[in-house]
Amino acid sequence: MSKVMNKAVEFAAASCDVQLRKQLNFLSCLSKVASATALVVAKLHRGVELEQAADEVQITVRNDSGEVVRRFEPFAMDAGSESFTWNGEMDSGEEAPKGSYTVSVEASADGEPLEVVNLNYAMVSGVSLDDNGAPLLDLGGVSEQVSLGDIRQIL
Repeated sequence: MSKVMNKAVEFAAASCDVQLRKQLNFLSCLSKVASATALVVAKLHRGVELEQAADEVQITVRNDSGEVVRRFEPFAMDAGSESFTWNGEMDSGEEAPKGSYTVSVEASADGEPLEVVNLNYAMVSGVSLDDNGAPLLDLGGVSEQVSLGDIRQIL
């Protein structure tokens, strides 16, 4: 087995649950959806991560011209990660046209802005090794390759 394959299998075994480990199939694990940091979105599931609780989190979707097409109702959020979905519906109730969209997330506590980490869901399409032999995951062009430390969840 190649060095890359060994590292990928080690990653899969460490990341998958016990039951899946018993039936470990590298290709099926590789095709699992990984959640990693990213900023661009287009009608998909996304996530946000906060280091501390927020009184108000505001999610805004903009088209490639920067115009707001959807603004979600503000909500409070505990520290940690939360997922959200934009179904492609604009504030007008119409379906957004095909195109590129960005999501911005702003959070605050007691009126003070908080640091927000935007999370992206992506299919893992390959594994390679960095110069130190650590695995890097290829997310199929959704973002640059990511290290295992960037992964928050495997679905």
